[in-house]
Amino acid sequence: MVMRLTSLLILAVVAIASAVAQNPVKWRATARMIDDTRGTLTIKATMEPGWHVYSTKLPEDGPQPTVIKLGESKGVKIDMPLRVSKSPIEKDDALMGMRLSYWEDEVTFTTTFTLTGKREDAKVAGSVTFMACDDQSCMPPKTVEISSAVLPKK
Repeated sequence: MVMRLTSLLILAVVAIASAVAQNPVKWRATARMIDDTRGTLTIKATMEPGWHVYSTKLPEDGPQPTVIKLGESKGVKIDMPLRVSKSPIEKDDALMGMRLSYWEDEVTFTTTFTLTGKREDAKVAGSVTFMACDDQSCMPPKTVEISSAVLPKK
């Protein structure tokens, strides 16, 4: 009986640790006014050490690139394309067997938007589809929802 309880406890600890490791990338969106009619949208990805997300431009037969869609926004007109805070790392990827580009640690996407209604009713919303990998394995492509109320000017 004690052996069975010990085994169950070990399995529970492994399952919890595995569940935590299954989310190595966190995404956050923030929309803030810079004057009466225009604002800045910031979308930030933070990766756990050793993990990376692939860039927005990859070969057709490569892994899932990072794709940001903002079609669910309301009360704003978003200026595209998004600007990226840093150039991706470009390397031969042994896991995928091709030259790929990706970001490690963190990357921020920014753009501006114009208010089309009341700030208090406006919202930036959409999704990010990405693929996270470390040096030994990749997680399946994942889509996360992002959103932010439009915050007043600081």
